[in-house]
Amino acid sequence: LGRYHLYMLNLFNYCRKIIDFCQRVFITCQLYEYHFIKEEMRWNEARAYCRENYTDLAKVFDLTDMRRLQDSAQSQTQAWIGLYREPGRDNRTWRWSLPGEEYTENKTCWGAGEPNDYHGTPENCVRTSEKWVDVICTNKHQFICYDGENM
Repeated sequence: LGRYHLYMLNLFNYCRKIIDFCQRVFITCQLYEYHFIKEEMRWNEARAYCRENYTDLAKVFDLTDMRRLQDSAQSQTQAWIGLYREPGRDNRTWRWSLPGEEYTENKTCWGAGEPNDYHGTPENCVRTSEKWVDVICTNKHQFICYDGENM
Protein backbone atom coordinates (compact mmCIF):
# COMPACT_ATOMS: atom_id res chain seq x y z
CA LEU A 1 0.00 0.00 0.00
CA GLY A 2 2.91 2.40 0.73
CA ARG A 3 4.41 2.01 -2.75
CA TYR A 4 1.02 2.68 -4.34
CA HIS A 5 0.62 5.97 -2.41
CA LEU A 6 4.17 7.02 -3.31
CA TYR A 7 3.49 6.19 -6.98
CA MET A 8 0.22 8.20 -6.94
CA LEU A 9 1.93 11.13 -5.21
CA ASN A 10 4.69 11.16 -7.86
CA LEU A 11 2.10 10.88 -10.63
CA PHE A 12 0.08 13.74 -9.11
CA ASN A 13 3.19 15.97 -8.89
CA TYR A 14 4.12 15.11 -12.48
CA CYS A 15 0.62 15.97 -13.72
CA ARG A 16 0.60 19.21 -11.74
CA LYS A 17 3.90 20.23 -13.37
CA ILE A 18 2.46 19.52 -16.81
CA ILE A 19 -0.66 21.56 -16.03
CA ASP A 20 1.44 24.45 -14.67
CA PHE A 21 3.59 24.38 -17.80
CA CYS A 22 0.56 24.35 -20.09
CA GLN A 23 -1.03 27.24 -18.23
CA ARG A 24 2.15 29.31 -18.56
CA VAL A 25 2.44 28.53 -22.25
CA PHE A 26 -1.19 28.93 -23.21
CA ILE A 27 -2.37 31.63 -20.81
CA THR A 28 -1.09 34.30 -23.21
CA CYS A 29 -2.24 32.53 -26.34
CA GLN A 30 -3.97 34.96 -28.69
CA LEU A 31 -6.66 33.88 -31.13
CA TYR A 32 -7.37 36.68 -33.56
CA GLU A 33 -8.32 37.52 -37.10
CA TYR A 34 -7.99 40.61 -39.27
CA HIS A 35 -10.97 41.86 -41.29
CA PHE A 36 -10.50 44.26 -44.18
CA ILE A 37 -13.42 46.73 -44.39
CA LYS A 38 -13.81 48.34 -47.82
CA GLU A 39 -16.02 51.22 -46.66
CA GLU A 40 -14.10 54.47 -46.22
CA MET A 41 -14.34 56.25 -42.87
CA ARG A 42 -12.41 58.70 -40.72
CA TRP A 43 -10.15 57.06 -38.11
CA ASN A 44 -12.54 57.65 -35.17
CA GLU A 45 -15.48 56.32 -37.20
CA ALA A 46 -13.47 53.26 -38.22
CA ARG A 47 -12.50 52.60 -34.59
CA ALA A 48 -16.14 52.85 -33.49
CA TYR A 49 -17.19 50.47 -36.28
CA CYS A 50 -14.51 47.93 -35.33
CA ARG A 51 -15.39 48.12 -31.63
CA GLU A 52 -19.06 47.59 -32.39
CA ASN A 53 -18.58 44.70 -34.82
CA TYR A 54 -15.23 43.14 -33.83
CA THR A 55 -12.72 43.97 -31.08
CA ASP A 56 -10.95 47.13 -32.30
CA LEU A 57 -8.90 48.55 -35.14
CA ALA A 58 -6.01 46.26 -36.08
CA LYS A 59 -3.08 45.92 -33.71
CA VAL A 60 0.20 44.31 -34.70
CA PHE A 61 1.64 41.93 -32.11
CA ASP A 62 4.76 40.93 -34.08
CA LEU A 63 6.21 40.74 -37.61
CA THR A 64 4.09 37.68 -38.39
CA ASP A 65 1.06 39.82 -37.64
CA MET A 66 2.40 42.52 -39.95
CA ARG A 67 2.45 39.98 -42.79
CA ARG A 68 -1.06 38.77 -41.88
CA LEU A 69 -2.22 42.38 -41.77
CA GLN A 70 -0.83 42.99 -45.25
CA ASP A 71 -2.49 39.80 -46.51
CA SER A 72 -5.84 40.85 -45.05
CA ALA A 73 -5.61 44.14 -46.95
CA GLN A 74 -5.75 42.06 -50.14
CA SER A 75 -3.25 44.35 -51.87
CA GLN A 76 -5.48 47.34 -51.11
CA THR A 77 -3.78 50.55 -50.10
CA GLN A 78 -4.30 53.15 -47.42
CA ALA A 79 -6.16 51.24 -44.72
CA TRP A 80 -6.43 52.51 -41.14
CA ILE A 81 -4.91 50.47 -38.32
CA GLY A 82 -5.29 51.09 -34.58
CA LEU A 83 -2.10 53.08 -33.97
CA TYR A 84 -2.57 56.75 -32.97
CA ARG A 85 -1.30 59.68 -30.90
CA GLU A 86 -3.41 61.90 -28.65
CA PRO A 87 -3.61 65.32 -30.33
CA GLY A 88 -2.60 68.52 -28.57
CA ARG A 89 -0.05 67.08 -26.17
CA ASP A 90 3.54 68.29 -26.02
CA ASN A 91 4.98 64.79 -25.69
CA ARG A 92 2.82 62.79 -28.07
CA THR A 93 3.45 59.06 -27.89
CA TRP A 94 2.11 56.37 -30.16
CA ARG A 95 -0.38 53.94 -28.64
CA TRP A 96 -2.76 51.22 -29.76
CA SER A 97 -6.47 51.99 -29.64
CA LEU A 98 -7.06 48.62 -27.97
CA PRO A 99 -7.11 49.50 -24.24
CA GLY A 100 -4.27 48.01 -22.22
CA GLU A 101 -2.06 47.29 -25.24
CA GLU A 102 1.21 49.21 -25.29
CA TYR A 103 3.01 50.18 -28.47
CA THR A 104 6.61 49.01 -28.77
CA GLU A 105 8.72 51.05 -31.19
CA ASN A 106 9.26 49.08 -34.39
CA LYS A 107 11.14 50.92 -37.14
CA THR A 108 10.73 48.05 -39.64
CA CYS A 109 6.97 48.66 -39.89
CA TRP A 110 7.26 52.38 -40.72
CA GLY A 111 7.77 53.72 -44.23
CA ALA A 112 10.94 55.66 -45.07
CA GLY A 113 11.02 58.95 -43.16
CA GLU A 114 7.90 58.10 -41.15
CA PRO A 115 6.40 59.21 -38.88
CA ASN A 116 6.96 62.75 -40.08
CA ASP A 117 4.05 65.18 -39.41
CA TYR A 118 4.27 66.23 -43.07
CA HIS A 119 4.70 70.02 -43.52
CA GLY A 120 4.45 70.45 -39.75
CA THR A 121 0.81 69.32 -39.68
CA PRO A 122 0.10 66.97 -36.76
CA GLU A 123 -0.56 63.52 -38.21
CA ASN A 124 -1.88 61.47 -35.31
CA CYS A 125 -3.28 58.36 -37.00
CA VAL A 126 -1.66 55.54 -38.95
CA ARG A 127 -2.62 53.86 -42.18
CA THR A 128 -0.85 50.97 -43.79
CA SER A 129 0.08 50.46 -47.42
CA GLU A 130 2.77 47.81 -47.06
CA LYS A 131 4.46 50.10 -44.52
CA TRP A 132 2.99 52.47 -41.93
CA VAL A 133 2.42 56.16 -42.67
CA ASP A 134 1.22 58.81 -40.22
CA VAL A 135 -1.66 60.86 -41.63
CA ILE A 136 -4.40 63.28 -40.58
CA CYS A 137 -7.16 61.41 -38.73
CA THR A 138 -9.99 63.14 -40.60
CA ASN A 139 -8.95 61.64 -43.95
CA LYS A 140 -11.23 58.82 -45.10
CA HIS A 141 -9.70 55.40 -45.73
CA GLN A 142 -10.69 51.79 -45.77
CA PHE A 143 -9.63 50.03 -42.59
CA ILE A 144 -8.64 46.77 -40.94
CA CYS A 145 -10.39 45.47 -37.84
CA TYR A 146 -8.94 43.04 -35.34
CA ASP A 147 -11.10 40.33 -33.80
CA GLY A 148 -9.54 38.42 -30.97
CA GLU A 149 -9.71 36.97 -27.52
CA ASN A 150 -7.31 35.75 -24.88
CA MET A 151 -7.40 32.05 -24.14
